[in-house]
Amino acid sequence: KSSEELKKDYINSGRVSLEMRHFVRDPLDATAAAVLRCAPAERYFPLLESTFAGQADLFAGAQANPQAGEAAMQLAPNQRFSTLATSWKIDEFFKARGVTADQMKTCLSNVDNISKLEQVTNASVEEYKIAGTPSFLINGMLAENTSTWELLRDRLRTMGAR
Repeated sequence: KSSEELKKDYINSGRVSLEMRHFVRDPLDATAAAVLRCAPAERYFPLLESTFAGQADLFAGAQANPQAGEAAMQLAPNQRFSTLATSWKIDEFFKARGVTADQMKTCLSNVDNISKLEQVTNASVEEYKIAGTPSFLINGMLAENTSTWELLRDRLRTMGAR
């Protein structure tokens, strides 16, 4: 698994550091990222990895009920993402991973939480010209053609991280 190799061979050795930044493309991303941002620090990366591994389930929930998504986006911002979580079964996804309903409701009704995600995404687009995911910055520069682990690993090795 790429994340295990990245941790074991690069991060744990001290040759590479990793900073995760959310890049929200749509309401599904914003909802999932908001829940992740509210996770306790020690749960963040395990929950993030589980979320990436379960993306198909998240996509399926949103695709099964697009009308609910459209309706939720018409609600007040402090209600919008909690409604999306319920309508698209995002809440069930995260409950199965140990996030309580109260934690999600508190997190998803916090408009500042969602606004910060939008600000990070907008800053990434503006500063680094990031157009989608996955994207990687190496030494502060967008690493072109690194959309797979093999390509990213080769780039890290080329730059001396062995």
